[in-house]
Amino acid sequence: PSASDPCIYVKHSNLINDVPTAYVGVYVDDILVSASTDGEVTEIKRLLQERFTTTDMGPVSWYLGIHVQRPSTGIMTLSQENYINTLVDRFNMKDANTVSSPMVPDVHLTKADCPAEGSAEQLEMQSHPYRKLVCSLLYISVCTRPEIALPVSKLCRFLINPGLVHWKAAKRVLRYLKGTSSFGLTYTATKPVLMGYADASWGDEDNDRKSTTGFLFMHGTNLISWSTFSQPSTANSSSAAEYLALSDAARECVWLRRLLFELGNFQLSATMINEDNQ
Repeated sequence: PSASDPCIYVKHSNLINDVPTAYVGVYVDDILVSASTDGEVTEIKRLLQERFTTTDMGPVSWYLGIHVQRPSTGIMTLSQENYINTLVDRFNMKDANTVSSPMVPDVHLTKADCPAEGSAEQLEMQSHPYRKLVCSLLYISVCTRPEIALPVSKLCRFLINPGLVHWKAAKRVLRYLKGTSSFGLTYTATKPVLMGYADASWGDEDNDRKSTTGFLFMHGTNLISWSTFSQPSTANSSSAAEYLALSDAARECVWLRRLLFELGNFQLSATMINEDNQ
């Protein structure tokens, strides 16, 4: 198994350069096999079938609710259109109007919007599946839709006692996804150089004046990692907030470089992380 990710298994050649020739990704009982030759894929499947009861689904087209498409050689797209449409039906949003953005810039979700204990609003919120919706949106945001990562991150901060304002904001994200359900990520054969981008929004949390970190990493022209979250400590300057964001991005960078090394993608130089310092 990979030292960077125990759910990834790497097979190496017996040659002097010992390059990886096959990869196996495991999520519970769903397995992906990739190799340099079709013969090696067949051999790995045979070995798995000798030990376990398996079903060969052929070339991957669906994996964990993600639609995998190969429109042409060297191009792959990932999307969750069916999953999004299922959520629209599940949360009775089929007749809802779509919106052009997942959140309203001037609306700030705060603890002041949480209902008082025993209030009529709190009782009403018990009939709204806020936590189920937000957790479903979270899955989409970490798989194929990085543009909703920020609003979903903010919605996750009110899972214990959400108010009607939070419920409305969560439904807005779903309305946005309804209108853009076919959107996803496209990956192409490209120069395999890792590059990062990091930023921070200083003191943007009205509740405790904490800042928000955001970063992403590109592998050539392909987006492979992204995250946004509230910083654990309160930064007393914008510079401190930016340094905290850079620290989080640097930790992700170290892990990505180790994983890429194990997968046979050797980064020959230091990884540049671009940061907004203005």
